[in-house]
Amino acid sequence: MKTSTTLLGLLWSFCCLGQSYRPFPEADAQWSEYSTALNCCGPGTNTVECQRIYYFAADTIIDGLAYHTVLFDETCLTTYMWDPWPPWSTGQSGALGTYLRQDTSERRVYQWTASLGDTLLYDFNMDLGPYPATSIDAVPMEITGIDSVLLGDGWHKRWVLDATDFSMTPYAVIEGVGSTFGSLGPMYPPFESSQDLVCFRTDSELIYTWSQQIPGIGCDLSVGVLPELRSFIGTHFHPNPFDQYIAFEPPSQEPIGYKFIHASGTVALSGTTNGRIDTNKLKAGRYMLVLTDRKGTVLHKTSTVKL
Repeated sequence: MKTSTTLLGLLWSFCCLGQSYRPFPEADAQWSEYSTALNCCGPGTNTVECQRIYYFAADTIIDGLAYHTVLFDETCLTTYMWDPWPPWSTGQSGALGTYLRQDTSERRVYQWTASLGDTLLYDFNMDLGPYPATSIDAVPMEITGIDSVLLGDGWHKRWVLDATDFSMTPYAVIEGVGSTFGSLGPMYPPFESSQDLVCFRTDSELIYTWSQQIPGIGCDLSVGVLPELRSFIGTHFHPNPFDQYIAFEPPSQEPIGYKFIHASGTVALSGTTNGRIDTNKLKAGRYMLVLTDRKGTVLHKTSTVKL
């Protein structure tokens, strides 16, 4: 009996003590995020692609509670689908993102907003089942798995969600990092809009990188220095809406993989192209066009309409 008790004690030590809580960062951290949106329909229909960098600034007191100020830098490119207007870019630096505070004893992170006040942002005590209501705009989701993932600084606890990105990789909430949708959301599965956490670093150490890196959107960014969006960003897909074909000018001569994804998540049409895609076999409707390289890495994604 004594031997059994000793073994149980050792197992508890290895399992539970080894899974110590990783607090949410409160300084020297940077989240890099990439988002796309379709503004449809009619004259002026366009797509907007943005890269946003969140980072911490000075602390502040609100209603007697101490918060960490979060700022962001951003650059966006707007591309018109069928109007003869050139793409145009916008950007901002040092804009206010939000105010955050953490209760490490509760393993929760709270966000203050003018409309909601002090509201739950992340709960790192979650169990399987419905994802809890937070200050982030989100569709109803389920936590389908709880495991650990090896990142740049070691193992992190992870809550796997029943929502996936364009490569069918499940989104997740990661202890010490936040949501792979992005640090402040929204948490919507991608279709006419999407947002993804590209990378996360703390104390200048790279912790997390998105498995679907997009050319021109990377982690080698410093606060206040925004790279020029390049590669497929700004590519004009024409015609859109389309009927028998859709075409674009690829940035290289390499064959590019493509797939049209329906709102249901099914792949309606796929293949390879050098810039022109025959769409006669595609049924009318809205699709997300996803372009990939030979390894299956996502190069670009854009919303399209088949007439």
